[in-house]
Amino acid sequence: MLLSQALLTTQQGITQTWDTRLLRPVTRISEEPAPSDTAEFKVFKKLEMLYQENLVDYHLQNLFQPLSPPNAGKIGLFSQSADSRPLLNLPVLAFDGELLDQQLQMIKASVLMRDERMEEILVQQTDIMSFYGSLHYLDGASTHYSLLLLESLLRLGTTLEMPIKMWIDTPRPSAFTSYGQPIIQTPTHASYPSGHATEAFAIATVLYALAAVPNVGEQKRGAAKNFNAATAFAPPPAGVEPTLLMRLAARIAENRTVAGVHYPLDSFAGAAMGIAIGEYLVNALSGGTETGAYKIDLSRLGSTLFEYERLAIGPAESDATIERVGTLSLADVQVAPLLQQIWRRARREMQAAQLS
Repeated sequence: MLLSQALLTTQQGITQTWDTRLLRPVTRISEEPAPSDTAEFKVFKKLEMLYQENLVDYHLQNLFQPLSPPNAGKIGLFSQSADSRPLLNLPVLAFDGELLDQQLQMIKASVLMRDERMEEILVQQTDIMSFYGSLHYLDGASTHYSLLLLESLLRLGTTLEMPIKMWIDTPRPSAFTSYGQPIIQTPTHASYPSGHATEAFAIATVLYALAAVPNVGEQKRGAAKNFNAATAFAPPPAGVEPTLLMRLAARIAENRTVAGVHYPLDSFAGAAMGIAIGEYLVNALSGGTETGAYKIDLSRLGSTLFEYERLAIGPAESDATIERVGTLSLADVQVAPLLQQIWRRARREMQAAQLS
């Protein structure tokens, strides 16, 4: 009952207008043959779910370099590419009196939304996947490999977030004021960056590539088309319904500020981190040759309320909230064949229905 009520208010919140003549794009992979099982994959399929998860977690984590403490006021998130540039440059969040006041004012304004979002906030403490399952069909049997990949992405987000939270150690809002009175228990770990935002945007990015982009991962003459996460924010082609995935991710992140446990800047940073992670994994697993390098400038966002309408990916020195500063080559990234097999199966699971 609680989940159903949460899904109801989410639908009302992220669905602007519904034109039933517009449908999601068909993603059927007609030119790519069904993958044949390798010897390794035949063994993998026989394993219990727990051990399948362990193997996927292991291989996904190996696609990233170990994190290091802040240097020159920022933390770099690096792929296993020989390219010395990071996937994301994440600045350290340091409060002064003015910035803290700006952030607390936005939390104060967000308190007014608590009543309508209560059920969402409660469910999303431990479950955000069910909300994505309301946008795209996700089932343990029919979409086994899609869920295997997305659930592992949730755990990967936590693995990458927690060292950053520990090093930067940003106090939660309740450390500065008792008037916010969070409506859920304040987590014991630091606030920045938002884990919910990181995980929500990473899942939204990967699920968009799996289910809403027709040609990601199609092997055409030996080359896969590279994926750019900015396409998830762009207007869709004529006759295609706009995706709600990024709106949902923003709603999940925003709910943490409404609950009183995160600043808007936490979510901006988490969104950038999730998008960078998601785009990199899509390109690496699908056979792409490059992926985006990102940065975010917090100094421009102190008085900006975090919401979907404020999110934009753009080139360096643009007005975009998340800057795409270039691309990184993936030529020397070693992706486990097991992950590639799982990706191709997940793509086929997420085929959209076709009208005759």
